[in-house]
Amino acid sequence: MDFLATDDEGKAVQMETTRVNLGGFLATLGILATDPLVVQQAADSIYWRALVNLQKTTQQFGLALTNWKNYERDGGPVAIATPALPVLPPGFAASVPPGIVTRYRFFANWLKAQPNYTPAIGLALAIEGAHSSAPDVTAVKPAITLKISGGAVLVGWSFQGLRDVVSMLAIHCDRHDGKGRNLVTHDTTPNYTDTTPFPAT
Repeated sequence: MDFLATDDEGKAVQMETTRVNLGGFLATLGILATDPLVVQQAADSIYWRALVNLQKTTQQFGLALTNWKNYERDGGPVAIATPALPVLPPGFAASVPPGIVTRYRFFANWLKAQPNYTPAIGLALAIEGAHSSAPDVTAVKPAITLKISGGAVLVGWSFQGLRDVVSMLAIHCDRHDGKGRNLVTHDTTPNYTDTTPFPAT
């Protein structure tokens, strides 16, 4: 099974894990910290994390902008403030050449080719494939975050590394509108925006 996560956040976590934990295995693997491949992987990891985080920020801005635009067009009982334009964070990571994932795959295979490499090291570096046995999805509890932005509720969620066995998330909620707990949607793409108007209380 492919060791690489299917989603960009998962890739970012894996690359960070490799970068952070690699130092403890360099001596065992007989690799120098100054090796160009090691240096490049570290730069790739930092830049990729910065890009993934920036995309999340701009996606949230896009949702807030849509809600503000709709309020300005149609009005509503709750005023929506003009969202602040996103700006590039201070000290944004230095760019790297395109092909981050291709280089990461090559780097992982290069590490695995070292004489003293073991699967245990690979697990610590997040470059070993998942076990072939499927997880017990009946025991999975989704990690949900909620945030109010511009008159809408942003429901944050992810596949939690189970993209191969989970295809969607059923979102239920009680909006305190007298209708009780109801199904909101079956969401197949992580993160959902509920634009249902807020109740009076």
